[in-house]
Amino acid sequence: MADFVTHIATSSVLGAAYGAAAYGWYDVPLSTSLLAGGLCGVCGMLPDLDSGSGRPLRESVAFAAAVVPMMLLERLRTFGLAPELLVLVGAGSYLLIRFGLAWFLKHFTVHRGMFHSLPAAGAFFLIAFLLASGQETALRWYKAGGVLLGYLSHLVLDELYSLEWVRGRWKLRRSFGTALKLWGSHAWSNLLSYGVLGLLVVVVFFEPAWMEGVQRRYVEAQAKFWESQRDRLAALENVLTQPHSRSSSQQPESPSKQPESSVSGQTPSRPDAAPSSPSGSPPSARPTGSQPSNPTGSEPPTAQAEEGTRFRLWR
Repeated sequence: MADFVTHIATSSVLGAAYGAAAYGWYDVPLSTSLLAGGLCGVCGMLPDLDSGSGRPLRESVAFAAAVVPMMLLERLRTFGLAPELLVLVGAGSYLLIRFGLAWFLKHFTVHRGMFHSLPAAGAFFLIAFLLASGQETALRWYKAGGVLLGYLSHLVLDELYSLEWVRGRWKLRRSFGTALKLWGSHAWSNLLSYGVLGLLVVVVFFEPAWMEGVQRRYVEAQAKFWESQRDRLAALENVLTQPHSRSSSQQPESPSKQPESSVSGQTPSRPDAAPSSPSGSPPSARPTGSQPSNPTGSEPPTAQAEEGTRFRLWR
């Protein structure tokens, strides 16, 4: 029987070749090729989940508990979950796999049972497809193919190590045929394995239509939400601008508009002032027959004061 290191080394080599071939020959994105190759390398120990409390069980469960929540993240975003719910779902998935699944496998499985079978390989292949993210279905199948390749490498190695060369001829061990099998010795395990496989086939068959409907409803809900937000903002803007328009309409005229007489250089007339003559000089400054003439030839004090005031204001 091949040990843990042999299984991991073989599946890792196959994973490197699987990723390099897709990247070099089919122009698969580098990140996708690396992920598929890594999945192939790690899934080489998946069939030994039924090994009880051994190293393969601990390593496989720990890896699944860490990777499955991350693979679920992109899928759960299509349901429009809040970031807090995504964190809770990821934490719950980790605890369920790390402790719940580990306890179940330790107490209800036997080594070389139905985990070492072709139906189990097909079930993990379909589970990987459902967990894989991306809009292109071909790339999702490619990622799931890495899981299937790593799983089958383990089964093939177990069968090869069941052959033994003794005294010049090949001899079959008792473990031969217990890895690449279609059914086991227990009816309930066979029924459960094929039941899970059939359920996964149905889910995978209808999954594209289901996810398309979910994404369409999510987009419609987002459009309605943003439309309602725009309507609320428009109503708030109307409420804020209406009082401002009423107060601006009731404000008096701005004092920036100067009287026409001030622009022309004339002093604005006061209501109680006497009307001036067409020449623009006040009546007090105009000589009359009854008033004596000014011997110095200067203007009266009233006219000088008005002229000085006009100069100070408008110069």
